[in-house]
Amino acid sequence: MDQNNVPLTREEKMTVWDRRVSLLEYLQENKRATVDELVNELNVSRRRVLRDVTALTQKHAVGAVRGRYGGVYLSKIKMRRD
Repeated sequence: MDQNNVPLTREEKMTVWDRRVSLLEYLQENKRATVDELVNELNVSRRRVLRDVTALTQKHAVGAVRGRYGGVYLSKIKMRRD
């Protein structure tokens, strides 16, 4: 649903791939982001952002740090693909 509690149509919804590419682009521009910043940027739930970050940390150069000064960032070391 959008901000006015109106359901989004299929065309208005981002696909998983589109959302993850947007997340990576945001990190390229900003170097680092909190989960809350990504929730606001991508207009999705906190849980969905956490799932995307988990998926991206497994296959891509994305890192995450928990805690007060934590966040999501692009890692300098690219992970190899299996």
